[in-house]
Amino acid sequence: MPAPLSVAILWHMHQPDYRDPFSGRFLLPWVRLHALKNYYGMGKLLHRHPRIRVTFNFVPSLLNQIELYLQGEKDVLQIITARPAEQLTAEDKLYMLQAFFSAHPRNQIFLYPRFRELYEKRSRLNGSTDPAVISGLFSTDDWRDLQIWYPLSFFDREFRESDPRIATLLSKGGRFSEADKRLLEAAELDLLTRIIPLYRELAIQDRIEISTSPFYHPILPLLIDPQLGRDADPSLPEYDLDFDWTRDADIQVSKAITFMSERFGKAPAGIWPSEGSLSEAVIALLEKQGIIWTAADEENLARSLGIAMTRQEDQTLEHPGLLYRPYHLKRSKLRLFFRDHLLSDLIGFHYQHLPALEAAADFVHRLEAIAAKLNTPAVVPIILDGENPWEHYESDGRPFLDELYRLLASSEKLRTVTFSEACDLAAAPLRQYRAGSWIGGNFNIWIGAEEDRRAWHLLAKTREACTRMIDVPEEKKNRAFEHLLSAEGSDWFWWYGGDNTTSELDRFDLLFRNHLQAALTALDLTVHASLQLPVFHTRKPMGGKVIPPLYTITPDLDGEVSGFCEWLEAGRLEAATGSSMHRAEIILTAIHFGFDDRHLYMRLDTTRPARHLLTAGGRFALTFSNWHGKTLEIILDSDSGGIDPAMPWRCGVGQVIECSIPLSSLLLETGQPFSLFIQFFQKQIPVDRWPILGLYELTVPSPQDYQKHWQV
Repeated sequence: MPAPLSVAILWHMHQPDYRDPFSGRFLLPWVRLHALKNYYGMGKLLHRHPRIRVTFNFVPSLLNQIELYLQGEKDVLQIITARPAEQLTAEDKLYMLQAFFSAHPRNQIFLYPRFRELYEKRSRLNGSTDPAVISGLFSTDDWRDLQIWYPLSFFDREFRESDPRIATLLSKGGRFSEADKRLLEAAELDLLTRIIPLYRELAIQDRIEISTSPFYHPILPLLIDPQLGRDADPSLPEYDLDFDWTRDADIQVSKAITFMSERFGKAPAGIWPSEGSLSEAVIALLEKQGIIWTAADEENLARSLGIAMTRQEDQTLEHPGLLYRPYHLKRSKLRLFFRDHLLSDLIGFHYQHLPALEAAADFVHRLEAIAAKLNTPAVVPIILDGENPWEHYESDGRPFLDELYRLLASSEKLRTVTFSEACDLAAAPLRQYRAGSWIGGNFNIWIGAEEDRRAWHLLAKTREACTRMIDVPEEKKNRAFEHLLSAEGSDWFWWYGGDNTTSELDRFDLLFRNHLQAALTALDLTVHASLQLPVFHTRKPMGGKVIPPLYTITPDLDGEVSGFCEWLEAGRLEAATGSSMHRAEIILTAIHFGFDDRHLYMRLDTTRPARHLLTAGGRFALTFSNWHGKTLEIILDSDSGGIDPAMPWRCGVGQVIECSIPLSSLLLETGQPFSLFIQFFQKQIPVDRWPILGLYELTVPSPQDYQKHWQV
């Protein structure tokens, strides 16, 4: 019987440095909230699965902030939460309406009747910021309950089920007191206190491997040579960024190794480079620092080998032996692993839509299919975000992970290993390494847009001014350089340029510029005016852009573009929005929508005739959520078309897809909001999604809404 296929899973835990260098406060709460929701439970879960071995990758800037919370540092949301509800200002309340509902509606807010009630109250504001309107709708008890329910909804299931304080608050449900806030704060502090000791214990017991990333999560290849952005994608315009910050890159790595050694008792053997970004210079730097393994994406391997990683109909690789083994570069001993992009993304983005048992069984079946095609020892690297996917899963993804670990442990064809253990496999030589990240094999997200390069210029200008200061106390130079290191983090550039969108863009931008200003201030240098202005030009909304209809429409549902005027006054849904989940293929080219007094009409334009897509086994899923939180999914497949008496909607399939959906089936009336996203599946695999990230937010228009478009 052949040896079991090794499966190396790495959960990447990362948050940037949210602490404002001037106020000392965390401007965003995501370290604390992810700590409550994910970090403790992800480790604790392994106590139920002693045969499972995985790797946890912690970015030092994340763990450092957990320690700062334990030392008494606060984020802005904590400060507002601690404020007596009677003393909240109008500004506090506006901020709470924006920030205290930043949670998954179905999997967090709607689970709790009181939290849902507050959510629906906010919906009735219809975006109004009038203090009188807000005060007329929200009572003092409402504000106090919201102060508690928002962080309470993040508590990890592993902790929530065992902590009597959280049980007390959950059973109370509402009408909280100011004393209840202190109970919540004590439970938060207790959970945060347990995280690092839990992982240290697991590592000491050799149950897990702990790896790390450069301290502030910079894109190391770009620190050493920013022109690698154009090398990885020659279609980028020429730019004049030219520097070599190898010293910074070296310090980012050495600081991380030192930090992790002090917390966990030994130096990490492996580094997951920020965003899977490697170059030959970075590989040499890591090996010089004593690192024995690192990793990237299958796209990086394909580009380095000069071949395509093609997959067969069952989605397995045509040549699996190429990917499922370690590599080494030239005379280097450092081992290189390359993640299976499809399998990693199935966990990260797709299995949330399936029942836990079905999803876990599908994943293990895919691994066993790989094992059947290999006749030599091999390893399948699975590397993905270990914190963000779970909010989209039922019960924080714990049922899925429980079943996945159980099936992996019981399979005779598979065995889980750490990445250090996988280094024992025979490594293949790699003649060259093409620099790139795990997103598209390039660095476009961090240097491809004008805004990105504007930020790099600000960083370079500030760094140059700081390095010219020689005759200053060492303490001041160190303080300035620490701010520069933080400003080199990938997250600030992630949000510039429109590749990705967030409602918190202004805070990310402020943190980046404040670190640069703090570096100059530490050396008593003048802060240049360019650092006082936002790097970004316009705010970019989360989700897809919606262009509303001009007037009612009544199209023929024949699946053909019958005439110019049929959809002339319809609205449109735009595709452009940010995400690290790239399309496997572009299927949709345009989405039109409109209404009459009883129906929503939609037209899906496709790259190939829609009838061919559906008869070839494809299907579209249109997922609607009304303002009550009720979800309706409409499946359009080869059986769609004409009138189906069993279904309330009608559909015409031809060159395009045209359908009508009764507003009554969506439980919608005039003036009510709803959300929508559309996916295309081929053989059960999601291929295309509009919007790529987030939802389209729409409203059933009223006659007055249409009149706005016709006023002169």
